[in-house]
Amino acid sequence: MWSSKLTILTSQRSTRDWLRYEVPDQWIRRDWRGNYKGQKQIWYLLRLVGRDCDVHLRASEKPEFDAWRWNDYWVPLESVIEFKRDVYQRALNELARYLHRHQPERRATLAVAR
Repeated sequence: MWSSKLTILTSQRSTRDWLRYEVPDQWIRRDWRGNYKGQKQIWYLLRLVGRDCDVHLRASEKPEFDAWRWNDYWVPLESVIEFKRDVYQRALNELARYLHRHQPERRATLAVAR
């Protein structure tokens, strides 16, 4: 997902446990129904030590994401799809204690989207 020629992210912390959510049937592709229920995730608090232009989502043969943007750390939960809200809230609450006060809030999280 990230450029292999340059280390541009450093890991600060992660959630202690897996955070899980189930995807409602109407959001699952028909050919995946019955085999796919949701996701479990470990969330990471990362620091960008490079520049925005150093992020290359297409650095791998099969990129998972096609776009990214900076977002405020405290994402308004209304902007998150309903079935993921609890996971977002739990992850953000758990990792918030590790945010550095001198770090601009605009760069406190990296949001990625398909």
